Amino acid sequence: MPSSLTHYAFNKDVLESSQDLVFMKDNCDIYLLGAQGPDPFFFYGRIPLKNKKIDFGSKLHKVSPSKNFATMFKYANKFEGRAKDYLYAYIYGAILHYLLDRSVHPYVFYRTGFGYKNSFYDHTLFETHLDVLLMNDYYKRYEASTIEAIKADENKVILVSTMYEDLAKQVYQDFTIDSKVFADSHKEMMTIQKVLYSKEGVKKFFYKNLFSKSLINSMSHPLKVRDDDIVDYLNLRKNTWKNPASGVESNTSIIEIIEATKKEVLKWKEVILSAYNNTIDEQTLEILCDNTIYDGIKVGETMVHQDPVFEKGVAK
Repeated sequence: MPSSLTHYAFNKDVLESSQDLVFMKDNCDIYLLGAQGPDPFFFYGRIPLKNKKIDFGSKLHKVSPSKNFATMFKYANKFEGRAKDYLYAYIYGAILHYLLDRSVHPYVFYRTGFGYKNSFYDHTLFETHLDVLLMNDYYKRYEASTIEAIKADENKVILVSTMYEDLAKQVYQDFTIDSKVFADSHKEMMTIQKVLYSKEGVKKFFYKNLFSKSLINSMSHPLKVRDDDIVDYLNLRKNTWKNPASGVESNTSIIEIIEATKKEVLKWKEVILSAYNNTIDEQTLEILCDNTIYDGIKVGETMVHQDPVFEKGVAK
């Protein structure tokens, strides 16, 4: 990811320039759930005794998604009227999730590292702190709780869930993803966010002190990030970092990465509108995805470059 609030706010920002998309009328809620991309699948089976964990979310993140998007367009085009609009609003939101993921992830992976004991904890903590810093300043106008950010009409969510069932069968020959799995994933995500959300900071205080190295702590948003003067999460000091796979150097900040990603959306809108009008340009989808997965590296590449700020002993 970035975490949920950054995705939510990015899609809210892009929404201001998306009024020309006819399917967006009255569908802001499902579009903003689309901002979370496949991430709700990560919450499936996380509530004890409810569902068995699945790896479908990981599968979707580890491929270049051009075929996935084409398959979703084809499924949506089987419908007419409002149902088609619901699905296209969601797909548009999900495409923006992919664009932001692939843009921001190389920086996050380089700064937090990978392959060591606490790397996943550090990764999620870093992204949670990005959320807080961005929402307290750059995205302050889009203030929302982690619960509000993922609310959507249940009937629309159920329709999206049937689309993921079709995608799983058509592309992955995975028949374990039935028409309820995404909808159930969304419900479990809502439940877990209610547990994690700490409006006054009280729950976060206990999570940090009792479960300091757990995902409960790293995924719960603090009211304020207290070590930004040391870590420089947004890279506002313009330090050099590397793409973890290619080693290409950059000194761009998170703000600059976000602004550059917004400019990419225009190229995608043409393909989306064409698909909505029943002409799916799969070749252009492949070109736009550029064989790049959600981690921001090419299919088949391995991440080798890292400079994990927390592993070096920086306070958090």
